Amino acid sequence: MRVNVIIPVFNRLEHTRKVLEALRRQTLADALTIVVVNDGSTDGTAEYLQSQGDVVEIRGDGNLWWGGAIEEGLKHVLPSCKAEDYILFLNNDTWFDEDYVEILVQTSKANGEAAVGSVIHEEGKDPPLVSIGPRININRFAIWDLLSELSEAQQRSPESQYRVDALSGRGTLYPALLFRKYGGMRPRLLPHYMADYEIAMRFSRAGVPLIVSTKAIVYSPPVYGNDVSRHSWKKRLFGRRSPHNVFQRLIFYSLVGSPVQRLAAPFRMAYFFYARVLLGRMTTSLKKIAVSLVRARRLSELKRHGVSVGRDVVLYGAPLLQRHPDSDIHVGDRVVLCSDSRFTALALNHPVKIATIRAGSKISIGADTGISGATIVSAARISIGAEVLMGANVTIFDTDFHPIRPEGRRHSDADIKTAPVHIGDNVFIGTNALILRGTEIGRDSIIAAGAVVRGNFPEGAIIAGNPAKIVGSVYRTSQQRPGSQADGEHENSNI
Repeated sequence: MRVNVIIPVFNRLEHTRKVLEALRRQTLADALTIVVVNDGSTDGTAEYLQSQGDVVEIRGDGNLWWGGAIEEGLKHVLPSCKAEDYILFLNNDTWFDEDYVEILVQTSKANGEAAVGSVIHEEGKDPPLVSIGPRININRFAIWDLLSELSEAQQRSPESQYRVDALSGRGTLYPALLFRKYGGMRPRLLPHYMADYEIAMRFSRAGVPLIVSTKAIVYSPPVYGNDVSRHSWKKRLFGRRSPHNVFQRLIFYSLVGSPVQRLAAPFRMAYFFYARVLLGRMTTSLKKIAVSLVRARRLSELKRHGVSVGRDVVLYGAPLLQRHPDSDIHVGDRVVLCSDSRFTALALNHPVKIATIRAGSKISIGADTGISGATIVSAARISIGAEVLMGANVTIFDTDFHPIRPEGRRHSDADIKTAPVHIGDNVFIGTNALILRGTEIGRDSIIAAGAVVRGNFPEGAIIAGNPAKIVGSVYRTSQQRPGSQADGEHENSNI
């Protein structure tokens, strides 16, 4: 008995070295014939393979792809194969334990000369099992991994073997006679993706069991195969290197399943494709409509309570509003009020609260200002300029809420001190800052996180501490350090 190993490679020499070393350590190493199909590598792979006496190299011109490379390997090994021999498909970005090939052969024999695939374990993952094998619903054009059907406990302690609907090329053992009986790869139709699934399903239709042994483990790096997540939609749908290639999938589904399924595949695929696209668009549109309706309702709630609302105001979550009947609240154009932690980097203690608690009090918020989870309470007047950035959980009020004198402090409304608060344009207020009555902050200033602020501060002041003090100037800093700062360099503002 011999096991003929076929490994298609294109560059990635370090992976090729690793997989060959793993093969040489096998308990059945003496029974292996290693064939590497080098499809136009330019990284020194050809020179390395020439120096390996136990490796047969077949060279391609870079246009074989996976299916063509496997077919060239089959043409080389099949003429000399005997009835008891096997053929093992491997990728070069895999490695395995010393008894790996022996486990595959034993599993095939134990299951009546079955085709046997491997499970994939990923480096550094817990649990490490990331793939068992595909489940395929031909009628619905759906492919998923059997792993997704298992609980976490089953993933950590899987059964010894599973039946699957197809087998991948990342470590699959076939009895050699299957290729003589049912044919080899079809590289003109399926040059790359889906080629491994098609040949496995062809054997399965002929009655060959498709088994995955969980003891036959191939180890892979975190990203294996071709990562197309950053490709454009055109490359994802039509690129030859993409597993989502529409034409390759159409050809695949026209080659697998029953005769009726194969004949109807183009029509069914077109139906499902357009149905899913239309359903996706409808779902997206309905979500947008629902979000718009919710935001419109919240804006109408503000207006219903007598709030003057500018154009294109955005609400994330519902703000809390408390307005005295004889007071004014104005929210400028394009103001963003964020009351939901899902829409901001920092967790909010509560929704935005805006309250006027006395007759004649007024709150105005300038255009393009952003507020996250702040509390703004006025008994006199609070004016917030344009383009103000307000971090999470800022508190601003212009009243002491209770008198200073101890007599009747709990219930008395007399002698409560108030004084207007004014925040200039383009002020940046850090998270959890507290701004007290009688405060005026000049434009372009910065208030540090957690500062307790009261008093008058000039334009461009950097304000920090409790009680807050001026610790720098944004203008002086920007003059000293124009432009962006180098990595690891920070402005000396002592915030």
